[in-house]
Amino acid sequence: MTRSWQLFSIAIIVATAGWFFSASLAGHLRSWPVPLDDSYIYFAYARSLALGDGMSWTSGGGYSSGATSLLYPVLLAPGYALVHALGTPHWMGAVAAVFAVAALYASSLALHDIVPQARWLAPMVLLCCPLLDWSLFSGMETALLCAVIAHALRSVDRATRRPAHQRRGAQRSAGLWIGALLMCRPETLPLAFCLAIATVMHAGRLSTGRSLLRTLGPATAWILFMAAINLWLTGEIAAAGAIRKLVWYDPFIDHQIAVSRVLINLVVLIHQGILRALGGPLGCALVFGFALSATVVSRRRHLAAPLLLGAVGALVLVAQNETARYQNFRYIAPSLIMVLYAALLGMAPRRRFRRTAPSVLRLSAALLAIALPFVGEGKSQATHFGKASTNIADQHGEIARWLRSMNPLPRRVLVGDAGAIPFLGGIAAIDGLGLGGYRALPFARASRHGPAAVVELIERLPPKTRPDVMALYPSWWRGLADAFGSPVHRVRIEENVICASDEKIIYRADWRTLAPPPFPSPTGSVNEVDVADLVSERIRHYQRPLNRGWLIADKRLEPGTTTLRFDAGRIIAAGSSESFIVSDHFPGGSARLRLRTDRGGGSVHIEVERTGVVTESQKLVIPPPRPHHWSEPVVELSDVQPGDRIRIGAVDGDWRSHHLWLSPRQERQKERRK
Repeated sequence: MTRSWQLFSIAIIVATAGWFFSASLAGHLRSWPVPLDDSYIYFAYARSLALGDGMSWTSGGGYSSGATSLLYPVLLAPGYALVHALGTPHWMGAVAAVFAVAALYASSLALHDIVPQARWLAPMVLLCCPLLDWSLFSGMETALLCAVIAHALRSVDRATRRPAHQRRGAQRSAGLWIGALLMCRPETLPLAFCLAIATVMHAGRLSTGRSLLRTLGPATAWILFMAAINLWLTGEIAAAGAIRKLVWYDPFIDHQIAVSRVLINLVVLIHQGILRALGGPLGCALVFGFALSATVVSRRRHLAAPLLLGAVGALVLVAQNETARYQNFRYIAPSLIMVLYAALLGMAPRRRFRRTAPSVLRLSAALLAIALPFVGEGKSQATHFGKASTNIADQHGEIARWLRSMNPLPRRVLVGDAGAIPFLGGIAAIDGLGLGGYRALPFARASRHGPAAVVELIERLPPKTRPDVMALYPSWWRGLADAFGSPVHRVRIEENVICASDEKIIYRADWRTLAPPPFPSPTGSVNEVDVADLVSERIRHYQRPLNRGWLIADKRLEPGTTTLRFDAGRIIAAGSSESFIVSDHFPGGSARLRLRTDRGGGSVHIEVERTGVVTESQKLVIPPPRPHHWSEPVVELSDVQPGDRIRIGAVDGDWRSHHLWLSPRQERQKERRK
């Protein structure tokens, strides 16, 4: 009977995988079908690990926090080593597909141990939701998450049933699996916490504090460890994915608008990602009915309740992701897995049902709950999977092949999505969105400010390491693609269902208007703020108006030269101000403040603040610049000391700030003598 059940589980998993892959493979793709560009991000991390480059997205890029799941690329790395040895890295998608099948089988085995009475239903419940199946076989970490959740449930179940003398070891095992949840997806944090509490509640005579340490200790240690590593190597505590995608990291959003976006996401996710995905109102009612029934059964309440609470918590966290409604709702997968697992616990027959009729009715309802989602969405999701895979191959894959055929081969490509193009093209890259990370530069945060901030970070790179080609969606990168590139090739796809735009363009990059490092500044300048350069702003503790300070960019001639220079800046609205702190090595005394703007007219109010008290205040009228030149007015300050905050406020109309320099006045006198 056990062998028959195992063969049945394998058959269900392989058949479902074949259902999704068949449409794509029939399209004669040049590589294994992968419907998400993001999957190639994990493949790139697996490649770096296999080749000894550490947790890096691209060669020479250094540590990157862009891998949401740290466990998944580690497990994929041996697979990449195999395809690399065979000379077929473009078939990494096949490795991910095999891994998904193995992970789903491991999930079925763990579920069998938890509810052996419903072991025949386990693989069907696991795969009954086509929306979830799409993610399971997409090359992402969803299948691994299924396995880790199932094993975490099994370890918690064992920890609550072990004899007293074995319970400490079982709690340690449960704690390790609970920690592994966070290594898979950060949205599982509510589930991890609830499972730990459920384990402690069944600790018996064991110490509550020590039981918490055993169950929550690994998860807490992992969170602190990753925060410390990210801060040390990137300067940010949060991961790049959170900075790029969470609504709260939008630098120009009001809190009321942010809350409204979260609520809109929540409504759409509930309707499309849960209600419709589970087969409509009837299917959803059956699934949640079984899940809720499991919470009233004492033998399963300690698992069912954390699953439902974890699903709600994960849904709330996902709703804060601005991309949650895209990529076929793949971010809803953790909540769907938890709900389906809870429903499976409720489908298992109860001991008090000794008559046949109640068991038959329960089994019939379970089979109906399993059938409804697949009947409603199975065909459309498989078709969507095939179209998405074709889109990625025809657009990203074609771009990668075209770049690989260039002579000479590009040294580095700038992309706006960090997956298939650099991986399939075998070319070093910089991800302008920041998910890939590059040498600890805050590209993820800069991309939230706008393309001009991304250009400011590229300006920090030595000219020989700047990208010489760009593969971008022009509508995403206005002010970068058109200002620093000339189109050389276009790829357009039909029936686009997954790519950000129908057309992606390859540009030849031209960065000649960027300043070569080290950045030029007036002689004697000690404090320089390159406005809109996030690194420079951070060094000088620059402050802009809250939720304001929109970016602008321009190319103009430097004063007294014929050199055209790019410089980004910020719009400081009338009545608001920008400011920075004078560095500790400033000599103190009289100083001059030079400001750069691209427009004249109006005036600004300049203040020197010391320990919160204004010690000096001046008003400066901004002269109009010469044609095609920057305007760089200067104001003399009588007393500036280290630690002072220099504040520039817009008085008459908006102030367009591009660059700020503060230098000691005695340096100016030396210049005059020379």
